[in-house]
Amino acid sequence: MTSKTLQDDVLKIMSVKVSGPAIRKFLHSKGYRWLPRSQKRIYNAEDRRLRLAFAKRILRVPVAELDKHVACATDGVVLTKRPVDPTEALNYCLHGETDMYRKRSEACKPELSGDDPYADQIPLSRAIPLWGAISSAGYRDIFYHKTKKVNTEEWLKALNKGKLLKAVRELQPWRPAGPRRILCDNESFIKSKGSKKYYKKNNIELLCIPPRSPDLNPIEMYWAWLRKALRRQELSDLRAKKPALGKTAYRARIKAFLKTKKAQTVAKAIFGSLRGKCKEVIRKKGAAIRS
Repeated sequence: MTSKTLQDDVLKIMSVKVSGPAIRKFLHSKGYRWLPRSQKRIYNAEDRRLRLAFAKRILRVPVAELDKHVACATDGVVLTKRPVDPTEALNYCLHGETDMYRKRSEACKPELSGDDPYADQIPLSRAIPLWGAISSAGYRDIFYHKTKKVNTEEWLKALNKGKLLKAVRELQPWRPAGPRRILCDNESFIKSKGSKKYYKKNNIELLCIPPRSPDLNPIEMYWAWLRKALRRQELSDLRAKKPALGKTAYRARIKAFLKTKKAQTVAKAIFGSLRGKCKEVIRKKGAAIRS
């Protein structure tokens, strides 16, 4: 939580209004600082072995050849727009999605590495579910879907409409015939029978990251950056007393922002960080690395 959400909770539970600076002073006196959320998982021996094998495979590819070996990194995200109520909107914009109050010694605590359930609590009316891809050429949308979690039917429909192939061709135009290796996680719908038939037909290979290893899929970092950038825009609107955008307008804002030079440049840089992360995995013998 942020000092603002803590302030609201103290007022609600104890009927006492404490100033933000007083709350921050108290937290600091107890050793708490506003630091990146801990995302370091604890891996067993088999997990570490798989992570090491993946990292070594990536590092066997020469630096100049990585964007040929891996066409793009793909994954989905659920983006959310702010609530209409001003107080709820402020809490939303200041929500500690990427940072949190914790002690410096708590960076590796397993209890701080769990997934954030906040997006799951957002009603669909405020959610913008999206599947995208990044590469050394930038970012491309694959498709916006109706439910928060993509199912096999939705994925096959997107494949058959050519949405994945269109994005990959734009991100790797110099390799029209393939094969194209797509970095992805282990979602069941991605590996369904119908999906595999489509990949074979279109000369697409899946390069799956090890289980429970989002730190090895660069687009996860891109989504984190995007959420933060969009919330800054929302906070600016809120302070300017602009009304909350409707879902259609907010999706249009997301699409426009993702096409900006800034968003494309960040995508390229984050995709290029994959080799560095793989080197860190090897240094740490398969253990968790910085997210």
